[in-house]
Amino acid sequence: LYQKRIQADARSAGSAENGRVADASEYDWAKSSQSPFTGTTISADERRRQSLREESLRLSKLIEEISASLTEREARIAELEVMFSDPELYDDPDRIAVSGKEYSALKEEVESLWEKWEGLAAEAERVEGELAADRLG
Repeated sequence: LYQKRIQADARSAGSAENGRVADASEYDWAKSSQSPFTGTTISADERRRQSLREESLRLSKLIEEISASLTEREARIAELEVMFSDPELYDDPDRIAVSGKEYSALKEEVESLWEKWEGLAAEAERVEGELAADRLG
């Protein structure tokens, strides 16, 4: 029953037409004040906490993905730096040109990824702070 409801809500949210996955806020039941599981009334505070938990999870996943991308790119940058220290590389101007372009592109990507990571980490900290305040108050 739950799966059928999710599928019906996803279709009504338009995710089937445009190929994207709908998030929970697009489901009809996520906008209501009743739990889709129990039918009991959910308070506005509980809906807010649930929304914050979902946002925290989303941010954590994005941060993990960016961290993995950073690790891969920084490893490749280190490989290129080792390669640049090899005098034989400079005997092949085409290889040095291609490697230099790759290095520059990777450095720009890493800088951009770090900026995204920092922004997401700050947002995650804000969300976690709101959740902690809710628990205390």
